[in-house]
Amino acid sequence: MNVFKFYARLRHTSLISPVAHATCKDRWRWSVLRSCRTSLVLLAVALALTACGRIWNRPPPEGESVALKPTELTTTWTDADGGTLTLKPDGTFTANNVCGDWMGASDWNWTEPRSGSGTWKDESSKTGTAVWRSFDAKGPKGDEVGDVLSALRHGKTLMLWTRVGDEDNDDPHCILTRDL
Repeated sequence: MNVFKFYARLRHTSLISPVAHATCKDRWRWSVLRSCRTSLVLLAVALALTACGRIWNRPPPEGESVALKPTELTTTWTDADGGTLTLKPDGTFTANNVCGDWMGASDWNWTEPRSGSGTWKDESSKTGTAVWRSFDAKGPKGDEVGDVLSALRHGKTLMLWTRVGDEDNDDPHCILTRDL
């Protein structure tokens, strides 16, 4: 005999007391309330995570990390909007409307293209190269203006890139390229 039919028949007989029947109903109600409460807590956690931004950052551009020699870096690099960065062998650079994520020590930043001159240095390891650039002109509060670019190779193209803006947003990366 089906368990549910058996329970239904018992419910209508005197074998199950009204108190026991009420207790079963209360247990069922409490289990429904608990599952609703759990669902609301999970929904609140999901909304909180969404409000704080994405759980992951936008991935870097396609390519493999590469270690570059200073002679491979000293050339003119171009971004997608035609901005240029010319790295010179003496450790200086000139920039013409070049992209970047310009950070200052007093916790300000802006992502607009920048022109000017400054100094650069590279830090290379077996796994890759980082180019540190610092503009001669100071920021609005008199602090250094600069950023760090990482080197990648994608096919026959070399890239220097950095994240732009808030890492949780879909801001485009700053990607400077040169062909081999």
